Amino acid sequence: MEITYSGFAVSTPEVSREATPNTVSACMPGPNHRSSSAPPHQGGVVEKPLLFEWSEPQGAASYLFQLADDERFLTPLLKQDDHRQSRLTVEQPLEPGQYFWRVAVRDPTGREGPFSDPQAFRLQAAAQMQPPELAADRLTFRWGTAAPGLQYDFQLARDVDFTILELESRVSEAQVSLPRPDSGVYYLRVRTIEADGYVGPYGPVQRIELPSRNYWPAALVILLALVLIF
Repeated sequence: MEITYSGFAVSTPEVSREATPNTVSACMPGPNHRSSSAPPHQGGVVEKPLLFEWSEPQGAASYLFQLADDERFLTPLLKQDDHRQSRLTVEQPLEPGQYFWRVAVRDPTGREGPFSDPQAFRLQAAAQMQPPELAADRLTFRWGTAAPGLQYDFQLARDVDFTILELESRVSEAQVSLPRPDSGVYYLRVRTIEADGYVGPYGPVQRIELPSRNYWPAALVILLALVLIF
């Protein structure tokens, strides 16, 4: 019998602080610029490679990009002085916290425009889901170690859009245990509420498939296989 558990990034219609994709966007003034996508200024993202996007002013030849942990950019963590696209993926690991970024445009003659207003976002550590524990009458999920003052919103649903919720709970420990649901496919996700009340975005959606009860020994506890799909 094979039991599967997988995680994958899912785009959702949520915006602002609960947007799922780790995309941080800014609009830069200029003729015929295109709109940018969420999350907006002061949004939140979970820990993974960050994708930055901004608008494309007409006549832009390249961009100057800066990322810092202070709003004055006294010591930028990352500088790109000749970036050729209106999007940038940052692979370097960053500690959870508040960050700021900005972009300036360089035209074909080499003339540089002013930097955009600093855009702020809060980076949170993604919940590291452990293999769920499935018993005859209980299903338990755990994700890392709970830090003092943190709370978590946990959702388990029958559909990937989370419109048919099996369970929705706010907990102070990094785990949830519930009566064993019926067999079938379920989706789950977790988000963090920090000590100051800040509600972060949901992390990647996880998929789990539970076997039929008819094939489950009453005294057996199994760790479901964990498969990450990027």
